[in-house]
Amino acid sequence: MTQRTLPGDPSVAITLRKSRASRRFSLRVSRLDGRVTLSMPVRAAEAEAMAFAVGQADWIRRALARRVDQLRGERRETREGD
Repeated sequence: MTQRTLPGDPSVAITLRKSRASRRFSLRVSRLDGRVTLSMPVRAAEAEAMAFAVGQADWIRRALARRVDQLRGERRETREGD
């Protein structure tokens, strides 16, 4: 696995994961820790993968923002339940 950074504001760390099972690029944002993983076919070039990530930058940042909002909501619910 390779670590890359998606430029922009804010910059986003992306883990590139080559997989023999992958036939296309696939992005995931972990619900547990917010890590962004881009799975890619073994024969795909990293430059091609990063071009895909740049094209999906808005989606990635929205997904990360939703995750932050969900965490804030969970914290409020926990505090109210105390």
